[in-house]
Amino acid sequence: VDALFQERLQFWTYELARTGAGTFIDSRFGRASQLRLGVRLEGRRLIETDPGIVLPGEPWTKILADDSRTWRPQHTVNALYVHDLRDDPLTPSQGVLASLRGEWSPNLTPNNDASISFLRGDVRISGYVPLGSGVTLRLSAAGGVARTTTGAPIPLEDRYRVGGTVSMRGYRRDSVGPRNQVEQVDIDWPSALQPAVDDLYADQPYRWVPVGGDTMATATAELIMPLPTLGLSGWDGYAAALFVDAGNVWLLQPATRATSDTPEWKDVWNPVLRVGAGVGLRIETPIGPLQADLAANPHVLFASSPQARDLLINQWGEPAARLHLSIGTLF
Repeated sequence: VDALFQERLQFWTYELARTGAGTFIDSRFGRASQLRLGVRLEGRRLIETDPGIVLPGEPWTKILADDSRTWRPQHTVNALYVHDLRDDPLTPSQGVLASLRGEWSPNLTPNNDASISFLRGDVRISGYVPLGSGVTLRLSAAGGVARTTTGAPIPLEDRYRVGGTVSMRGYRRDSVGPRNQVEQVDIDWPSALQPAVDDLYADQPYRWVPVGGDTMATATAELIMPLPTLGLSGWDGYAAALFVDAGNVWLLQPATRATSDTPEWKDVWNPVLRVGAGVGLRIETPIGPLQADLAANPHVLFASSPQARDLLINQWGEPAARLHLSIGTLF
C-alpha cells in the first residue's frame, strides 16, 4: 500500500511535485512471472518549468495561464507484468527479460479543464545469448504508445523521453526527439557577466527545447567480451563491450506538433531513427557491473549538409561523442 505519498521529481526541463494516495497488489506466478495492479489518486504541481516544453492545448496550459491555479488532478489505473528467465539478475549471460505495462488515466473531474483522460502501453524485452568463452550478445527493444481520448497532447510529465545512459548513448539525457524553438531566457545576470552573456547569445536569439513524444521505439545490440577471453589473463571481473543503440520518440497524435515537426524544419532534418555507437568497459561489483561507455553520435560526425550540421551542432548543441557511467545491468 502506497498510502499517502508526497514526491518531488526534478528533471532537466521541469520540476514536478506530486501528492496523493495509492495502493497496489503484487502477485508472483512461479519463479519467473510477476503481476502488479495499482491505483493512484494524486494532485500534480509544476514547481519550475521551461516554457518551451509545454505544447499548445496540453492540460498544463490552463494552469500556467491562471496564476490562481497551481494543482492539476491526475488519477491512474496501471498494470505491470514482468517475465524474467535470466540466469542472473545482476550479471546475466543467458535468458530473457520481458515486461508489459498498461496505464489508464480516467478523467474523474470532467468539470476541471486541466484534467485529461489518456491510455498508455509499453513493452520491453531483452535477450542474452551466450556465444562461448564467456562472450555474451545482448539484444533489447522497447516500444510505447500513449493517446488521449480528446486528441489533446499527452501531459508533459507522461510523454516518452529518450536519450542518455539507459536508452540512447551518445546523447544528452532526454534530448532525442521533437523540439520546440523558443526565445532565449532573459536572466538578470550580474553586471560583470552581462556583456559576456549578451555577446555569447548575440547570434542565437532562439533555443531548442526537447518536448518528448507520444510514441517511442528503441533497440540495442551489445557484445560483451570478458578481458581474459581477449588474452588479458589477469583481468578477471572485467569485460569490454561494443554496442549500437537506435531509437526515437515522435508526436504522432494528429493535433500535436512541435516546432521541429513543421515543414520548414522537417526539410532540414527529419530522421526516422537516431543512432549511437561505441565501446565500453564492464567491472563486476557486489551490486552489479560498473559500466563506462564512450558513445559517438554519427549524425553529428557524418552530417552531409551545412544546414544539418548547423542545426545539430550550433542550435541543438549535440556532442560528437559522450561518456556515460552507470551501475547495474541496463534493461
